[in-house]
Amino acid sequence: MINFNVIASGSSGNSYFIETDNSYVFVDVGVSCKRIEREFNNKKNKDIYLFITHEHIDHVKGFKTFNKKYKPNVFLTEGTADAMTSKGYEMDKCYIIDPDLTYDVDGFEVSPFSIHHDASQPVGYKFNFGAKTVTFATDLGIVDNNVLENLKDTETLVLEFNYEDSLIKNGNYPEYLKKRICSIKGHLSNKDALNTVSKIANDKIQNLFLAHISENNNTYTLVEKYSAMINEYYNINTICLRQNTPIKEINLF
Repeated sequence: MINFNVIASGSSGNSYFIETDNSYVFVDVGVSCKRIEREFNNKKNKDIYLFITHEHIDHVKGFKTFNKKYKPNVFLTEGTADAMTSKGYEMDKCYIIDPDLTYDVDGFEVSPFSIHHDASQPVGYKFNFGAKTVTFATDLGIVDNNVLENLKDTETLVLEFNYEDSLIKNGNYPEYLKKRICSIKGHLSNKDALNTVSKIANDKIQNLFLAHISENNNTYTLVEKYSAMINEYYNINTICLRQNTPIKEINLF
């Protein structure tokens, strides 16, 4: 059993978890713990694992309370741990992981991979549950060859569709912020995300979640059109993730 759950995905906060037979595997806790608890409880008393992609508030907002209440096994890079420590988070009982290595954790494998973002050592994550994989790739300034290789050969992919070029260009954000978002250490545009999908579409990828959608520089209507196009052209099951619409227990395999 592998059930995929989305607590939140978007500019205001990001948090996902996967339920296996033995554990709950979280990726980020970027919303309040109270909001997380509306979608999650550990009544089955399974082990909890938390993988942090980077230290920005929309990925770690609920960490202090979540860590204290649920006592998860926390995994993150040394750069992310140092950055969170400098912001007042207690990181003493965490596991430091290196990008581009593979780790065996409680019946599954996880391979963190380096990404381009304006954080202190950000990563994406590729999980292998037996012969099936789930990959998380958001906050991508660009998709370089290393990222692209890590996106290949995965059944389920969570990929950033952050902004539409014309909307951010003509929007109200100050120029410095526009440049930051559109830089190689910013976020991935709809156009670049579509280009990435075209490079990795094959018979193996089955599920694509369009994630981390900006509420100011994108529209759900627009992303839904891209989603439908991908589904029709590449025959991939696609789901557009909305910030305030949690998704529960999608059975992946």
